[in-house]
Amino acid sequence: MKNSPFMSHVKKHALIYFFVLTFLISWIGWGMNLAFALRWVSFRSIVFTLLGGLGPAIAAIVMTWILSGLRGVGRLLGALFRKGVRWYWYALALALQPLITLAALGIERVLPGAEMDFSALPGMLPFLAFFAGMLASNVWEEIGWRGFALPRLQERFTNLTSSLVLGFLWSLWHLPLILNPFEEMAALPIWAFLPYTPALSILYTWLYNHAKGSLGVVTLFHAMTNAIALVIMMGHPAFITHYLVNAAVTILAATGVAVFQMSPRGKQGKIVST
Repeated sequence: MKNSPFMSHVKKHALIYFFVLTFLISWIGWGMNLAFALRWVSFRSIVFTLLGGLGPAIAAIVMTWILSGLRGVGRLLGALFRKGVRWYWYALALALQPLITLAALGIERVLPGAEMDFSALPGMLPFLAFFAGMLASNVWEEIGWRGFALPRLQERFTNLTSSLVLGFLWSLWHLPLILNPFEEMAALPIWAFLPYTPALSILYTWLYNHAKGSLGVVTLFHAMTNAIALVIMMGHPAFITHYLVNAAVTILAATGVAVFQMSPRGKQGKIVST
């Protein structure tokens, strides 16, 4: 079986099979919840939600096992605890989204009716709970997106192209959540989410490459981004306006990174290669 024509084809086109498997797993799970929301089926389950979120990690582990066995899977998961990463990359992973959010909130002060009512925000303990929850859920995405897909994209394309391709596919992956009125992401305008995510992907790639391919660093950034978004969504009287401003600031930051900080080729593909 290992040397069959099919397995040879899978290994040759591992990246394509990863994306197909990721979308298949996640969209089956989230698609069942969407079907319930549209009253096409009469049941829903937390299992479907979990399956959707685990899609990238399951696909990455399966494909890595096919390519390089259990040792490869160990190296893939070991990137969560990469040694030798400078402390300031962890600090930047935690601080980058708060800085972007503060810039967005500052801009909103000059927009009519868009200023944030900070008294409506939950306290620090609820925020830390949100952050912990995001850490537990977002790590599975990073095992797939940055752990498996990004280094392989960077072996073929420039850092910028790799980021944009991954970001575009990453945004499409969320569509069943955006289309489901029972999900928080349903509040996001699709036309703004689709360009925002590739820009965000540039920042992920920048952090990943400079942090020696650390999935721990990008997971912290992912969790902080989602935790802040959830908190702002709960308390902002004009959340959509904030989302658009935040997306614009993120795109501006990503443009600066792409122009001044992003080297043409990825340096970390060999480090995390499985």
